[in-house]
Amino acid sequence: MKTRVRIRGYSLHQLPVLLPLGLLVASAGADLLFLATRDASWAQLAFRLMGGGALAALLVAPLEFIDWLAIPQSVRANRRTRLIGTRNMVVVALFILSWLLRRPDPQIPPTAALVLSLLALLLAGITAWLGGWLVSPPGVVVSTPATPDAPVTLAAGSVAPRAHAKQHG
Repeated sequence: MKTRVRIRGYSLHQLPVLLPLGLLVASAGADLLFLATRDASWAQLAFRLMGGGALAALLVAPLEFIDWLAIPQSVRANRRTRLIGTRNMVVVALFILSWLLRRPDPQIPPTAALVLSLLALLLAGITAWLGGWLVSPPGVVVSTPATPDAPVTLAAGSVAPRAHAKQHG
């Protein structure tokens, strides 16, 4: 099934979603380093990464919503993407709440802020895995036909179309 938001046939949703995910995962990583070292610079970094990640997530959310609208409501993938979207909103809300708790003194985050960050990281991992499941086996938001011979589409063990033609032509 094709994504609605495309540039030259490629999904615009899949690439930008990596920015907030990367920033938020990095913020939780900085929290873990803060907990291990008690170095306040890690807490400060986590605060900044978290703010940027939450802002990026809010900017990417409309792309995800538009793609979700393209999935027929009668299929199982629609229910799964709704579940993923809802969980992603919870993830972003947890990170925002953690960020707000840190605002008074970002270098000394309260325990609740750290717990929220790590809980959000766990939930983000689950939703990222579910999102990968939607893109890989059922091919949701993948342009059709997605075959080994389609341009820029390489499945495991396949050969690029040009290389394949040279080998057999």
